Amino acid sequence: SIMIVMKFGGSSVANAENIIKVVNIIQEKKEAKVVVFSAMGGITDALENVWQSYQNKDVIDAQCCLIKQVFMNLISELFSDDSVKLICKALVNYSIENVIKLERANTLKRANVVSLGEKLTSFIIHQYCQELGMNTELIDAEKLIRKNSNNEVNQKFITENCSLLLSNRKPSSIYITQGFVCSAVGGQTSVLGRGSSDYSATLIGAAIKAKAIEIWSDTNGVLNNDPRKVTNTTTVDAISYDEATEMAFFGAKILHPKCLIPAKERGIKVIVKNTFNPEFSGTVISSKTTHTTVVKAAATKENVSILNITSNRTLTENEFISKTFKTLSKYQQQTDLMSITNVTIAIAIVANSQIETCINQLSKFSNVSVLKEQSIITLVGDLSSNSIGNSDTILKPFKKIPIKMIGYGSSNTSISIVIDKANQNKALQNVNEYVFNLKN
Repeated sequence: SIMIVMKFGGSSVANAENIIKVVNIIQEKKEAKVVVFSAMGGITDALENVWQSYQNKDVIDAQCCLIKQVFMNLISELFSDDSVKLICKALVNYSIENVIKLERANTLKRANVVSLGEKLTSFIIHQYCQELGMNTELIDAEKLIRKNSNNEVNQKFITENCSLLLSNRKPSSIYITQGFVCSAVGGQTSVLGRGSSDYSATLIGAAIKAKAIEIWSDTNGVLNNDPRKVTNTTTVDAISYDEATEMAFFGAKILHPKCLIPAKERGIKVIVKNTFNPEFSGTVISSKTTHTTVVKAAATKENVSILNITSNRTLTENEFISKTFKTLSKYQQQTDLMSITNVTIAIAIVANSQIETCINQLSKFSNVSVLKEQSIITLVGDLSSNSIGNSDTILKPFKKIPIKMIGYGSSNTSISIVIDKANQNKALQNVNEYVFNLKN
């Protein structure tokens, strides 16, 4: 395929000025492309709040009015043609009024509310491209991506429908669609998880065997550390699918954890670029990785709790382990890290609202102690257990910091260390200094 997929995140389309930048970037690419848009920055959160208010039986009119106003202001700034302004404003007006109407009738559905940001944003950008005389076509993401009855993506549907919609087209074409939005089994509107526009892009990219998938956001690619927590960060120029997936899973905000699976299966490279610095080469994610440094990057996960679960010896060892994980799974506690000895299980989790019930259930056959306010720092790189000398590099930053838990060996691409949140930024700064040799 000569096509490429380009995905632009919420900050890239947050206002008229940014959208003009994005459209310039799209125009400079000569290949045929599918462009996937997130909702305008902040809009999906606002729509989630509308849905929350509806469930709490609060009035949603004021919130809806504010969201409408954001889009109206965008339209006024972006377009010069009055008739296009009218078309866009009419759609925004109709869509938001419809939410209020359904709220009154008590028939509002979550997917219809939270998908509106992507739908309106992509429509407005498509109209703007048309006003500039660009050859764009707006395709509803519901026709491209569908879920099956298990609420997982239906690969066969995606492959068939992407190729169907995109075959027999002119090579200059630009197809605009939405991230995050998909359809459920019966064809009704549904959504993938929050932050999943990247996943939309890689699913489409894999289905059309794209030449490359570009993820455009507001940083210079994948950074080696969290710029909000340390002063000095650099861009990783090349990283493997597995390394990048570990980073996403352990808290690097740059990519959705699932999104590299379709790209890896088809061997399509994913390039992470900065909308606000388009000349910069960014990060290439492929099966290759740079071997310059052992550790490529650090990712952080906050709000972690450690549960220490010790058997009260009423069960055999195997029953104890099996019952512990059944209970955790029943109350949907996602395990980030675990370590097991014959009578004690330590797990690090980001606890959800059912944690208290879960602990009560675990206490029936064990003693549970909870350590809150922890952070997981994950170092990602080529950390094969056959290499020597890794431990020296990896543990140096933690010389003066108490380690609560360590996870290594299940993957050759990462090592995770749990420490008190109070020590997190110090540890990250040390990682910068001792592992990346970036002095403050």
